[in-house]
Amino acid sequence: MALTKTQKTTIIEKVRNDAKNARTLCFVNFGSIGVKDLSKLRVLARSLGSHFQVIKKSLLSRVLDEAGIKMSEDVLVGQVGIVFSSAALPDIAGPIHKLFKSLAKVPQVTGAYEVDMRNFVNKTQFKAIAQLPSREVLLTQLVYILGSPIRSFMYVVGDETQGLVAKRKAQ
Repeated sequence: MALTKTQKTTIIEKVRNDAKNARTLCFVNFGSIGVKDLSKLRVLARSLGSHFQVIKKSLLSRVLDEAGIKMSEDVLVGQVGIVFSSAALPDIAGPIHKLFKSLAKVPQVTGAYEVDMRNFVNKTQFKAIAQLPSREVLLTQLVYILGSPIRSFMYVVGDETQGLVAKRKAQ
């Protein structure tokens, strides 16, 4: 069913407002998944403080052009929906990627846009960001790497002192 001009204007205003308030825009080609899986994506988006919306590509491209967001043409391929998120890209990329891996028919993230940095991220870069470990895991690994030489030094010093103690007792 065709949208009236007032409906289109309302949609454009809502999307424009959502895009202004978002830190990250994530474009999803959802054509291969069913309604239940699409509902899972909506629930996940809400749990991340975001929301998922299906928008006609012509209206979406008009809003993006007005906002000065430039991206490649392969982003708006197929049935496209957009996740408007107030969180940073690394915070939403991982959970979205995990959800998509768990689905039988895998939808595709065609790209993302970081509003504050004015940076477009293609689907390959999105996948790489999504597969990064969490901040806590990275900090744990860093502490282990920094502590490893100290532990080795303490082991060597401990062996030397044990040898000295044994020599003193023998004398």
